Amino acid sequence: MQVMGTTQLQALSTGQLVALASSQLTALSTAQIGGLLTTPAQLVANGTRAPSYIAGPPRAAALTDAQISVLGTAQLAGLAGLQVASLGTSQIDALTTQQWAAFSAANLAALGTTQLVAIQTQDVAVLSSTSLAALANSQVAALHSDQ
Repeated sequence: MQVMGTTQLQALSTGQLVALASSQLTALSTAQIGGLLTTPAQLVANGTRAPSYIAGPPRAAALTDAQISVLGTAQLAGLAGLQVASLGTSQIDALTTQQWAAFSAANLAALGTTQLVAIQTQDVAVLSSTSLAALANSQVAALHSDQ
């Protein structure tokens, strides 16, 4: 898999993407991961090659921090709440400010308290008021004072 170009990876069918093992995904370079998820057919849900096929639980948790950090904002916005909830704290920390700005209210609300406190201070600043309003009381209580 490591020698495949993005054009080759983008040619994989939905069934082939589903068949990829987590170990195969983690073996891909950041360029391959970024290129794999760039076509609209691979990003849009409803039966096409959605991020849930590529990075869905437990696969989202299997992606390395470097692979997570190269996902585009549209790719992150396309993740389901269950996928976001499966991210580890190091993956949360690896997300860029631009990526956090793309998080939906539902995805932010899907985060656990441990994940929320792992968000860097500058990233909390870019979260929309709608997203913050979607947090449960327990989630708000878990935030650090410098967040």
